[in-house]
Amino acid sequence: MAKDIDNTEEMENIVLVDDEGKEVEFVHLATIDYEDDWFIFVQPVELGDLEDDEMFIFKIESDSEGNDIFVPVEDEDLIEKVYAEFVKEYEHGCDCGCEDCDCEGECDGDCDCGCEDCDCDKD
Repeated sequence: MAKDIDNTEEMENIVLVDDEGKEVEFVHLATIDYEDDWFIFVQPVELGDLEDDEMFIFKIESDSEGNDIFVPVEDEDLIEKVYAEFVKEYEHGCDCGCEDCDCEGECDGDCDCGCEDCDCDKD
């Protein structure tokens, strides 16, 4: 098992089947909602030629039977937008949504917005 991005929950590895029918084990890094679509971020357990900070982004869709299928995101613009949302939600810790918060997801620990939902300056 691996930890999720904020290290608060245990995450299970998932096994996906590639186009050639080969099973590949991935670490589930995150699942996010972006503009009413769901995206999953995964990294192969065996990195091979990948760097340890590289990951795959799939859009979660449904097949004709209602089962989840993971469709690779190939649109570079969409990849950048979804990745920016991932960074905002998982790497910087502030997602209070307060209008007075000026850290814009890149919190330095003292945004001073005063929002009770903000955890920027809490240990």
